[in-house]
Amino acid sequence: MEAASRGAASVGGSVVGILPGYSDAPNPHVRTVIRTGMGHARNAIVVASADAVVAVGGEAGTLSEIGLATKLGRPVLGLDLGEGWSARLPGLERVRDIPAVLAWLESRDDSALDRPLS
Repeated sequence: MEAASRGAASVGGSVVGILPGYSDAPNPHVRTVIRTGMGHARNAIVVASADAVVAVGGEAGTLSEIGLATKLGRPVLGLDLGEGWSARLPGLERVRDIPAVLAWLESRDDSALDRPLS
């Protein structure tokens, strides 16, 4: 998450950190901190607040976010997920590098994202 925050901040983005605990320290690139006290359940807030989800790595928390994103109708892109469980997920587009992620994000039709939650 720090690498994503650093990247967003480096291009002028205002980074929001939705943290799992009440006393978690954000990484140094976060401008706005939301401490939920919800542990992993905060993944629902992260995904519901997103227009699109880029899943990186592929551990259990990532799987829960992919599932929630799919359930809420959010587009999901997988970066560097390996060949395990993520290869079998319907609706998950996969890419291998950051330029492909950026091209995917730039190609999104933002008007399709302005809709009520499912």
